[in-house]
Amino acid sequence: MFRFDPVTKEMVLASLHPGRSFEEVASEIPWEIRVARPLETTAAPTQKEIDIIRRLATDISMGRSLYAEVLAARVLSILARSQRKT
Repeated sequence: MFRFDPVTKEMVLASLHPGRSFEEVASEIPWEIRVARPLETTAAPTQKEIDIIRRLATDISMGRSLYAEVLAARVLSILARSQRKT
């Protein structure tokens, strides 16, 4: 998670999600990251928060490739049903 330094307005890495390393995050960011001291660990989400994310952001929570497979299967199923009716 990032926050903004109130003085410099620069983005600062304030905490890491459980299981993620600084190296993983840094490899995904195309600029040099400023790091807060101490670097915190983000609290794990509650079950209620997970349920909300799964309901509102299905493609992200499921993983994009799995979501694409599920969506493709749904579309093919709808097409198959519509062809049987004709």
